[in-house]
Amino acid sequence: MKKFLLLSLALVVSNVLFAQLPKGLVVVGGSSNLGLSFTSTQMKDDDDSADVSKESNITFAPMVGYTIMDNLALGLVVNIESGKTTYEDGMSEVEEETSSKFVAGPFARYYFPTGGVYPFVQGAVLFGSMKETYDDAEGKSGLMRYGVALGIDVPVSPKSFLDVTVGYDSTSIKPDGAENGFKIVNSGIGVNVGFILVVGK
Repeated sequence: MKKFLLLSLALVVSNVLFAQLPKGLVVVGGSSNLGLSFTSTQMKDDDDSADVSKESNITFAPMVGYTIMDNLALGLVVNIESGKTTYEDGMSEVEEETSSKFVAGPFARYYFPTGGVYPFVQGAVLFGSMKETYDDAEGKSGLMRYGVALGIDVPVSPKSFLDVTVGYDSTSIKPDGAENGFKIVNSGIGVNVGFILVVGK
């Protein structure tokens, strides 16, 4: 009985230590924050900054990657985002605006081998643009975003996973024609939920 228990324990430990996401897999997926994001916004120029707004948004983020080595995937992620901003402190001539954002760029995701689920850490740097609508007018801005996240992939079939992340993002928004180094910095924490499909052996 003791030998059986010891053998079973050894098999479990071996599985935990050596189960991994092998090199040579294509990873395809998409996720959404489902409205679960908590952000704050600042307006900055060369001389001053002020907290001015609250923002709510919904994001969809398709991605494709490739495991260049065991447990390390590199690839491209796209964020498509729709949001609403409410201004405070009299720093804007409008009280509310809606926006659509499109950013894309490289990501790196490293998985920590376990026996049944796949926790990971991820980083990304994205570039793109934003279109705003306010008081029947429109404006455009350039965007630069970086983000870091912790997450976990839970298998739902041999090649598909429930993908859950909690991450911090910071986005710098520079309106077209802005002067004196003016920019808007939007940062906060969001929860994303989606699915991952793995293609390969």
